[in-house]
Amino acid sequence: MFIVGGDGRNSGKTSMACRIINQFRESSVSGVKISPHFHDPSPGLILIEAGEGYNIFEESNLWSAKDTSRMLQSGASRVFYLQATDAAIERAFGKIADMIAPGTPIVVESPSLIKYIEPGVFIIMVGSNKPDKNIGELEHYTHLNCTIDELDRTDHLQFLFSDNEWDLK
Repeated sequence: MFIVGGDGRNSGKTSMACRIINQFRESSVSGVKISPHFHDPSPGLILIEAGEGYNIFEESNLWSAKDTSRMLQSGASRVFYLQATDAAIERAFGKIADMIAPGTPIVVESPSLIKYIEPGVFIIMVGSNKPDKNIGELEHYTHLNCTIDELDRTDHLQFLFSDNEWDLK
């Protein structure tokens, strides 16, 4: 699994996730966006399962500006949107993992799984504005910090997906 977190809104999390998906689109990447906020789904989100503390949706709208649609536009074979409480996140993500074929590369936009799953790569996107999240507790999990400016200046990201594992080059 490849996890992208950030220090706040507009730090570049979705941009990084989409770049990774696009670069590895030939590998049938699956995308997952996780949110702790529960709200009515936007058009194109199809409810797959609802349980205590979580809702799992699959994105079907290729033409929206939503983060999940952007992941589809980037070449993801499937994109899931998970609304989950902290208490339900591990169990709910396990249900998504069961829907994805073994060996499929997964890109997750949210650091919330880092407490439960050791990813192949964990990136923190650092915004240029004042951070609105304290990422101090995540720093010891991080393989790389990146800014949107660094991402924009890079033509080819230095990551690998080989033998069913993500890694840094």
